[in-house]
Amino acid sequence: MDQPATLLDREWRFVQAGGQDVIQPGEGQGGRVAMLTLSTEDSRASGSSGCNQMGGAYTLNGESLQFSQMISTKMACEPQLMDQESRIHAALEATRRWAISGDTLILYADGDSVGARLIPAG
Repeated sequence: MDQPATLLDREWRFVQAGGQDVIQPGEGQGGRVAMLTLSTEDSRASGSSGCNQMGGAYTLNGESLQFSQMISTKMACEPQLMDQESRIHAALEATRRWAISGDTLILYADGDSVGARLIPAG
């Protein structure tokens, strides 16, 4: 099945996770851009939580999306970034489906619960 090109092989920047805005570099906390890329070549997810780099596998079937085997580096960061990292990882773990509204990628948990919102990076 062809997968939507708009979702895959592009960098998405987290703007919300777990109901809170995501801190980006230059907003007083240091760190790196919190982002996510889903690669079609190897069905791998990679990115950053704003503190640590992360990666793992994803399964995509139409509107269904699940992340698995997600791992992360273990660098210590500012407490706010560590909290953000937990929210991003929890959102990815809970993701069951996705949608794009305008230029915003929305990751949904079971039901209509929004786990994260992302926009194209760049």
